[in-house]
Amino acid sequence: SDVCSSDLLADAIRAERLNDPAVLLRLLKDGHVSLFEALFARYLDIGLRLARRIIYRPDGRALAVACRAAGIERPVFAALLDVVRARQPEAAAKPDTAGALDLFRRLTVQEGLDVIGTWRRRETTLLR
Repeated sequence: SDVCSSDLLADAIRAERLNDPAVLLRLLKDGHVSLFEALFARYLDIGLRLARRIIYRPDGRALAVACRAAGIERPVFAALLDVVRARQPEAAAKPDTAGALDLFRRLTVQEGLDVIGTWRRRETTLLR
């Protein structure tokens, strides 16, 4: 699957569609999880560990902030949230996503960027 993933990545780069959030969604839907995580991290200019923490927070709020910061539209964010949650095993105990969707709606892109900047600095400090 590594060969397949790197082929996909090469194709996406060749097509210069990495600025298209739909590519992220398609990768995740198709099960290319590590490639999705890597591109998501690159999208936000953050480390992979931080990207994974953001993506897999059960309440979806961190993902809402990150998607806002990345300029991702609400329908794509909502779909990403659904796919991420569907892939998590503890389905029964999942918190409601209404809070994440509401947060996404209320945040500005700049506020999202500010929060991501704070997380990025904190991660850099922790990793020193």
